[in-house]
Amino acid sequence: ACSKLDFTVTENQEAVRILARRFAEEVKSRHEELEAKQDLLRETLQRLGELKMMGMIVPEAYGGAGKDRVSHVLCLIEVAQAFPRAGAIMAANHAFYCFPLTAYGSHEQKNIYLQPCTTGIKIGCYAFAEDEAGPEPSHVHTKAVKNSRGWLINGRKRFVGQGHIASYGIVLSLAGEERGDRKPSSIVMSLEKSEGFEVGRIEESLDILAFRNAEMMFESVQLPQDALLG
Repeated sequence: ACSKLDFTVTENQEAVRILARRFAEEVKSRHEELEAKQDLLRETLQRLGELKMMGMIVPEAYGGAGKDRVSHVLCLIEVAQAFPRAGAIMAANHAFYCFPLTAYGSHEQKNIYLQPCTTGIKIGCYAFAEDEAGPEPSHVHTKAVKNSRGWLINGRKRFVGQGHIASYGIVLSLAGEERGDRKPSSIVMSLEKSEGFEVGRIEESLDILAFRNAEMMFESVQLPQDALLG
């Protein structure tokens, strides 16, 4: 016989939900004001960071809360019900940026690229889709060519969720030597500090206004040796 699934939350998980619900009630009372002003969205994200909700699954050593995925989902439900814009950014920051870095990043990469995005002051994104490739890794055209200084990135990405406000990004590219074989790889980078990087067209969402899709262009962007994720 199949055993029944137990949906009972633990005391720690319930404590996270209560904290998130209190925050959500506070935010809900200012909903119209927050929806109208972009700077107040930033303020809300920073407040979420202070409560460790922007990095719920990230280990405490890297600025996160060190909680499990159930805690993250419980927190996300409360925040999204009160302020969908903040909830969408919070979810994407976790799923597309913090999780891959937590799972596959080196200790040095986590210190440099992960920790700032648990604060809510900085936001991360994952750029993978392209005009002719969609989400299929083997079909991407963006290239990361290895040179004496590290990696040289050239290409264009489309439909990057929250790319217009992201300070850090993971970029799916074909990485390898100039004349050698290349394989799909993830490159992690500071978008703010990368010369040759530019945000292109920003496409409005039909549902959640803050969660826009951005075009990203990389023209001879030079990155260090440790930019390859893992």
